[in-house]
Amino acid sequence: MPEDHLDSAQSLRQDPADRCAELLVKIQAGDEQSFVQLYRDHGRILLLILRKALPEKAAAERALRGVFAQIWAQCASFDPAQTSGSGWITRLAREQILNQAKNPVPGPEVPEPRLRTPGLWSPPGRVPAG
Repeated sequence: MPEDHLDSAQSLRQDPADRCAELLVKIQAGDEQSFVQLYRDHGRILLLILRKALPEKAAAERALRGVFAQIWAQCASFDPAQTSGSGWITRLAREQILNQAKNPVPGPEVPEPRLRTPGLWSPPGRVPAG
C-alpha cells in the first residue's frame, strides 16, 4: 500500500525549529528564493519517499513536480498554527502518491511553478546541491 512508505517521512517532521514552516511563510509572501531553498532542503528526501511508493521513476518525478507545484500554488493555505511545515508538505506528498496509485496512467504534464526569476527552479530529478 502506498501509504506505508510515508513512514520514511518521519525524518521530514523532525525539524525542531521548523525551518520548513519559516520558508513556507516566506513563500506565502512570494519569496522565490525561499521556494528554491525549500526544494533544496526537502526535494531529495521527498523524491526518495515517492520512489519507494511509486514503482516508476517517471511517476515519482511527476509526483514531486506536483508536490512543489501545489506548494507554490496553495501556500496561502498553510497555517503554521495548525500544522508543521514538514507535516504540510508530507500531506501534499501523500496526496500525490494516492493520486498516482489511483491513476497510474500519466495524465497531462504537471506545470512548473511560475517564478518571476528565470532559471531559479531546477526540475525534479535534478535536485541542485544545497
